[in-house]
Order: sequence, then structure tokens, then C-alpha cells
Amino acid sequence: MQHLAEYGGEPVHRISDFVGQFHKDGALLVGGRRYYLGGVVITTVLWIAALGWSFSAELTVIHAEALHKPAAPLRVLPTVDGTPANTTHNNNNNNNNHNSNNNNNEAAVGSPLKIELSLPWLAPVALGCDGGDQIVLADTAAGVFVGSLSNSSKGWLGPFSACGDADTAASDFGPDGQLWMACPDSLRPASSPEQWAGGPSRESGRTSLISGLQALALDPLPLPGSPLGGLALRHGKLVGMSQSLGLKGEWKMLGTMSVPSGLEAMAVALYAGRGLILDAGGSVFELDTASGQWLGPWSMPTGFTWLGICALSPAQSPNQSAGGWLALGRPDAATETQLGQRAPRAQLWCFGRPVDKPLEL
Repeated sequence: MQHLAEYGGEPVHRISDFVGQFHKDGALLVGGRRYYLGGVVITTVLWIAALGWSFSAELTVIHAEALHKPAAPLRVLPTVDGTPANTTHNNNNNNNNHNSNNNNNEAAVGSPLKIELSLPWLAPVALGCDGGDQIVLADTAAGVFVGSLSNSSKGWLGPFSACGDADTAASDFGPDGQLWMACPDSLRPASSPEQWAGGPSRESGRTSLISGLQALALDPLPLPGSPLGGLALRHGKLVGMSQSLGLKGEWKMLGTMSVPSGLEAMAVALYAGRGLILDAGGSVFELDTASGQWLGPWSMPTGFTWLGICALSPAQSPNQSAGGWLALGRPDAATETQLGQRAPRAQLWCFGRPVDKPLEL
């Protein structure tokens, strides 16, 4: 060792220290190599899991779009399903064909609510409510606004948006007060009630890959044991919806539901299994989702283009009768001329439920 030190080396204390100088660095890092291989395996597994989840989500969308028949548990009675005759999508209540039909229908009796909606930037196109005190208005471009029936002096909270720069077609409250928004490519959860009240924010829902929703109604009080948790209009068809179990349950379509012949749905509502469908001609149809029985139609007041509807609980209905509803209407040209500068861009009306009138299919 001393002779080796004379050649410029350094003294070593053990033979292993001396021999180690001639080994490659990698041979000394057996533990490091194991960590590297473990990292490669974990990364590979994560990539495979991500690809599997993506494929599964795509299958979910394809499966949802492939449903075209009512689910058996809905027990929807078979009705004629076809292209409505003599109906237009402009929902002009002055349409002669619709007026002739409406004259044969029982009139729905209602009155406007003293809630100010004439904000210059607010042009709501859809209405939703939780069956109680909270209501939500959807403005296609601005997002949604949340208000109170009992305390309109609080004004409107919002706009809230979950669709980014895309349009919001409709919005409604689901179970537990969660607010959902129909975006072009999906159904997305919005802010929680705590945030509307100025408290902490939390997201309690999961984005559902359902595209093309034109109208939305989620049941805040679903029937026990029923899979039906919502109604929607998708590509002009009435579809049933179900929410998976769990706090962050996503929504899925149950299938396309048959409607009475000639009904051209524009808006939908749902509370405790009772569905309401607003027709383009200004009539309201009712569907008992438990029995499949259709009731109505009842004619809405003329002079308005009726855009949205939501079902009220008995406590919120006129005279506390079951089956009342709120409706969102926009004055037509003649009504605007009559009201002059006082004409609001939209009005909220409250209606009591007329006497049962089974629909003759």
C-alpha cells in the first residue's frame, strides 16, 4: 500500500475500498436501478388506466345515444310519436292553428309575480326551480341567475356559469340543491348554495357526458324506488334521465319517451314524479311518470311567448293545491305596444293546477 501511495495514490484502509475504484458506477447503484424499474412499471400502469378510462367514457356516450325506447320501470303508456302537425318553433301564441286547438282546452288561471326581471342585460330563455323558494333563470350568453320567490328584494345572484365561453341552454336544481347547467357538450354542476350565500365553494357533482340538451328539469324530490330523476329535451325528443348513486353521481339517459301526437315540447318541469311539458303553442301537458298517464292540455294566457316552466310544491302552489307551476313568458309585439315603456323583457307567472283532465290519446 505504501508503494502504491508513492505513485500518487491515496492510502486505503480496506481491500474493498481499493477494489471499488475499478468498478463501474452503475454496479454500485443496485438500489437505484430497482427504483428506476419500479418507476417505469408504475408509469406504464397509470397510462394503461388512463386509456381504459377514456375508452370507457366513450362507450358510455355511445351507449347513451343508442337508447331509443322507454325504460320499463318508467311505465310510460304508448302514445303516438311523430312529427307534430301545424306547429312552429317560434312559439308565437298568435298562431291560428294553435289558437283553434287552445280554444278547446281548459284555460290555466294565473297571475304575474311582482319580481323585477327587466335588467337590461338579462334576456332569460329558460326557467328552473327547486320546488320551493329558489328559482334560476338561464340566459344563453350570460349564464344563469339565482333568485328567491319570498325575498325578491335580495335581487338576483350571478351570473354563474359552468360552460365557459359556450352558451347555457338550461339550468335546474337537482337533489340536495345542486345547481346543474346544460352546456353544448355536457351537463355540468355549478356553484353550491354555500357560494350563492357568500360562503365557501364546493363542487358536489360530476360532469355528465350528455350533449345536445335543449331543456332540462331535475326532480328535487324523486319518487322512492324510481330510476327517473330528470326530464330533458334532446334533439327535439323527450328523454328520461337517471342519476347514479353517490355524492358525485353523474347523470345518464334512460331513453326516449313517447309523447301525445302533435305535442311539440319547448320546456319541461319535474317535481315528485309529476312532469310538466310546455308546448310550442302555449299549452301545458302533465305526465304522471309513475302510471304513465297524460293529463291536459291547459291553455296558457295569450299575448306572451312562453319560454320556460317549473313545477311547484303544494306549499308554494296557489291555495296550496298540488300541481301548480311557474312560467316564464315574454310579451309579444301587441302586448309590448299596449304596455308601452313599462313592458318588461320577461315576466314570471304563477299558475294553480286545473281540474284533472285525462288526455284522450
